[in-house]
Amino acid sequence: MTGWKPHATELESFQKKILKPVLFAELGYKSIEYAGSKPWQEYTEFLGNKFDFDAQANLYQAAFNTFWHKEWFKGIFIWKWYYAGNGGPTSFSPQNKPAIDIISSWYEKY
Repeated sequence: MTGWKPHATELESFQKKILKPVLFAELGYKSIEYAGSKPWQEYTEFLGNKFDFDAQANLYQAAFNTFWHKEWFKGIFIWKWYYAGNGGPTSFSPQNKPAIDIISSWYEKY
């Protein structure tokens, strides 16, 4: 959540200027150790590929904890969803991993 703090402040300031809701068109984390350090990185040579389901779940939890209660925040599209399978144990997909429980728990409230 500490990592989200400066981004949340910046987004809230921007939202107040534009007076429009904010929706994350893409948010995803690989299920690997240190996934939050460079979450946009598709290739993980710099981190290794040791899977860590808890890291992925914790990162989603932090994003939801930071933004979900904001009146101006309207949701998240999850990156990367597969129609068949889940992309493997270190992929971005939360399918069939603990992260899906985090995501589901926030959306099922609505």
